[in-house]
Amino acid sequence: MIYLVCHSGYLNFGDELIAKTWINFLTNKFPLEEIWVDTCNPGVSAVVFKDYKNIRFTDTLWTASRNSIDRDIDYILDLAFQKDGGVAFANGLELIKSARCVHMIGGGYMNSEFYFNYAIIAILANLKKEAGFELFGTGLGLEPIDQAYERIIGEFFKVFSWIDVRDEKSYQRLLHWGLKNKASFSCDDVFLSPIPQSNVGRPGKLIISAQPGNNPFLVVSFLLKLIEHCPQAQNGIEFLTLDAISDHIIIDKVVSISRRTDIIVRDFNDLWKNGFQISSNDFVFSTRFHAHLVASMMGARGLCAAVSVPYYDVKHLSLIEMGSGFDIIGMHDFSFSYDWNKKAKTFHDHAQTSRKTKLDIVNKVYGFMIESSIINDNTMDNSTNLSV
Repeated sequence: MIYLVCHSGYLNFGDELIAKTWINFLTNKFPLEEIWVDTCNPGVSAVVFKDYKNIRFTDTLWTASRNSIDRDIDYILDLAFQKDGGVAFANGLELIKSARCVHMIGGGYMNSEFYFNYAIIAILANLKKEAGFELFGTGLGLEPIDQAYERIIGEFFKVFSWIDVRDEKSYQRLLHWGLKNKASFSCDDVFLSPIPQSNVGRPGKLIISAQPGNNPFLVVSFLLKLIEHCPQAQNGIEFLTLDAISDHIIIDKVVSISRRTDIIVRDFNDLWKNGFQISSNDFVFSTRFHAHLVASMMGARGLCAAVSVPYYDVKHLSLIEMGSGFDIIGMHDFSFSYDWNKKAKTFHDHAQTSRKTKLDIVNKVYGFMIESSIINDNTMDNSTNLSV
């Protein structure tokens, strides 16, 4: 049995896409293996992934996280959340101990911004000592880490069999903890999916994926100016709703203020079913990490901005340093005399290299299950794309 841990269940497109990437991959590679997925809202996840066989959903570890909200770090270190879980929680722990491997899949949920999630690695480190299952993580973003937690978190990760991270700062943190022999710096887990196809046959539009962050008034003001100045907006404007609640705070305000009548809003279900309908001719503005990533995979260029520092600037900069072709800006002082048509390479040009790097890591961490076979690029065929 494989036990996956992910931040699925809130219908945030990036988190669901990471979960989908691994569920697709593992069900193709190990079609007879039972897979349990520990998600924030297992009922929601069960509906989203209803067409998959041999997949079951639970929330044992996320219950530990929820029970740690507004508690101090000592509550987590003492594993006090175990006492608050009752019989159901204890049964969930027994299930985890029966796994062949526990795999914490990528995302930016394991850092001090969400310190209560440290309960997850605290309990996994403890269970591994008891049960001896393989324990690893891939595509993790560990920054920022509060100095008060830094040493403690390092001790938890020392128990892992392997830790793969998606940004340089997280990797340097692993090296600082002395984990060089069990650490890798690759890329986001979504690179494990085949590259989505770009719609190259139409004129470029302005594509926007934005959330309110710490200053929704700044975001709205910036987007209204962007619509006015970006030449691609003349061919149409699309908003991508990667999170139905927070993104609509921005979308509804911009649509109501703007005089444009041709704005298209694509909701989560549309994106989940049909994928990103992006052309390499489009210009994309994104505050969201996975909109930035997928748009670049499809050959589009654009701008990104961090709505929360230091959380989002680490994420966007990691993609830029990999060669996304985007520029990171400050929305408060951006000069709209920008070269909107400048050419730059994107992930579409070299995503296969990143995917090969990720596949090599997967081959390493799942080697105990595939002793006689090598995971290669044919594990997922091209029919398995970034839409359901």
